[in-house]
Amino acid sequence: MAHILFVYGTLQRGQPHHALLSDCRFLGVARVPGALYALPEGFPAAVAAGSGFVEGELYELPSYGDFLLRELDDFENVGEGLFVRSRVWVSGQEVWVYLAGPALAPRLSALTPLPRGRWPA
Repeated sequence: MAHILFVYGTLQRGQPHHALLSDCRFLGVARVPGALYALPEGFPAAVAAGSGFVEGELYELPSYGDFLLRELDDFENVGEGLFVRSRVWVSGQEVWVYLAGPALAPRLSALTPLPRGRWPA
């Protein structure tokens, strides 16, 4: 079964870390329920709560998708709690997404979600 990844920040096309997905197949734009926040460090964080949506892109990971997901876990600082890799439903299928983790979540309460759920705003 293929891994599908939803991205909304610096991994999107035209963003500084998109090269990490160079072996992935772009499937199109999508949105997931939640809220998106712009952090002062220059990257966004999403939560799966709220009445809004987060806009982003879907990618099919290559045959070595499990390995790539572990690399992306390192990139997203999953082990340090900055982000967590979670499953969400998009267009009737479960996909992976990196959401704000426990180390980041308290900071988000002081921020206002991006009104259109799109980054860059």
